[in-house]
Amino acid sequence: MSSSQRLVTPVGRLSYVHIFKPRRAGNAETDNLKYSIAIIFNKADSAALEPLRKAHQALIDADFDGKLPYGAKGGEPFIDGAVRYPDEPYYADKLILQASQNEDRPPQITMMQDGSTLPVPVMSASDVYSGCYGQLLLNCYSYFGGSKGIAWSLQAVNKTADGESLGGGGVSQTEAANMFANALVGSPAPTASAPAPAPAPAPPAAPAPKPAKVMTDAAEGTYDAYIAAGWTDADLIANGLMQA
Repeated sequence: MSSSQRLVTPVGRLSYVHIFKPRRAGNAETDNLKYSIAIIFNKADSAALEPLRKAHQALIDADFDGKLPYGAKGGEPFIDGAVRYPDEPYYADKLILQASQNEDRPPQITMMQDGSTLPVPVMSASDVYSGCYGQLLLNCYSYFGGSKGIAWSLQAVNKTADGESLGGGGVSQTEAANMFANALVGSPAPTASAPAPAPAPAPPAAPAPKPAKVMTDAAEGTYDAYIAAGWTDADLIANGLMQA
């Protein structure tokens, strides 16, 4: 007979947040859809994590006679960050706890707002993200069947504070609003724009070209030659030497 214990974690940093839409953690063809999350603690906070360790060990004592059988999963409640992420300095002094839930049982998601004494429902998925701080309501349970072990079932998530996004993710609505509000403090009031200068007057139109002087076949010289000899335009036209 499997046992279980329900308990709330200390405040930690949330990571790998997949609590609004279930996903397949591994093989896309065969794995079940699950809601999942990880919570990160400092190794220095070992005393605060003791209730989680005791709940984990109590299930091993009750259902496995004090020791998990060979091949069973969940032998340790926490993942050592230094071992899982040896190239990431941030995780060198961290412990990680992972929890998940089947797709037909979505976790309750709440957050603390300024001035509130009780959590309120989260209205936007962007408010709970990898990097913010919060607590998890978990069910630690033992399981049998095709495999055996101890697992953590995700029941609820409560965000307690904003934090720098892990992995360069987005910001929450609250964080964005606060940043815009702070940016506006002390900013100079917008000034009226100077009127645009009047457009320059258009240049005067070029004079129309004078019509070309076309001499007829009866002319025995050019137009300039006749003018130099004393002829006028009227004389040329009258004598049929130039077209009117």
